[in-house]
Amino acid sequence: MPAPTPEKTVHNFYLSTPNSDGSFNNSSANPAYKEGASIYKFQNTKDNHAKFKIDENDASVKLALAYPDKNIDPVCDALNAFDPKARRIFTVEPGIAELAGDNKWKVITKARIRYES
Repeated sequence: MPAPTPEKTVHNFYLSTPNSDGSFNNSSANPAYKEGASIYKFQNTKDNHAKFKIDENDASVKLALAYPDKNIDPVCDALNAFDPKARRIFTVEPGIAELAGDNKWKVITKARIRYES
């Protein structure tokens, strides 16, 4: 009888503004959502890889829209024109990031997003 495979634990965490080089500081990761700080929701997929998206909470969307050049552009590709009045930012395809060392989540594939009014 084969040994049971261990269950994969899904680990979610939240990060705020990305660095201009398309990375996130791991030291800023929070296990819980923080209003006014959290913009991105990450989910570990395996070892040092995670998928990420813009969190759907209203406060996250407002924060992201306040400074799109800093909060969105380094780690997301928009499928439509920027809309400063968007009520929602829909993640069409999550981005993929890899933990480099212990300190930075480096974006491998940008998230694909759509602004929705």
